[in-house]
Amino acid sequence: MQQQKQQLHDNYDLKNKWGIWEIYKNRDKSKSYEQNNCLITEFQDLKKFSIIWNNTDLSNPTKHFTDVQGQIQLVEINKELKQIEGYAIFKDGISPTWEDKSNQEGGDFFILKKIQNPDETQQFNIFWQEFTYHMIAQEEILLQYLNMEITQLEVKSHSTKKNY
Repeated sequence: MQQQKQQLHDNYDLKNKWGIWEIYKNRDKSKSYEQNNCLITEFQDLKKFSIIWNNTDLSNPTKHFTDVQGQIQLVEINKELKQIEGYAIFKDGISPTWEDKSNQEGGDFFILKKIQNPDETQQFNIFWQEFTYHMIAQEEILLQYLNMEITQLEVKSHSTKKNY
């Protein structure tokens, strides 16, 4: 019985600890890029990640970018209105900056998708979910295909609309 419990526990543990960051659009030019990033939570097992994923808008990031009328969404953080520009998932100890030594030798891989209707939003969110799960689980098929270590995944809005 104890061995079964240990196996179940082992199946939920991830190889790495991960952090989820909100990235805010820099509307105040006196603030640095680092000041516009916020580590919102961390996880090291699939159970905690699933709780976060299913009880926040992380599974539907486009919801924070624009509303159904296409207007930019603002959130209040420390009595300041901010626009969430994106979400990033980084391995523990790595910050979402090029200055972080783990990122200095890295590069970016972009998939830019113009979302024009609700079906495309749904497809985008499914892709985001699938890629996120594969990355945090460090699945061998993904690592073999890319032949590299993945240290982050980011979803970002490139909307130029303003409502402030």
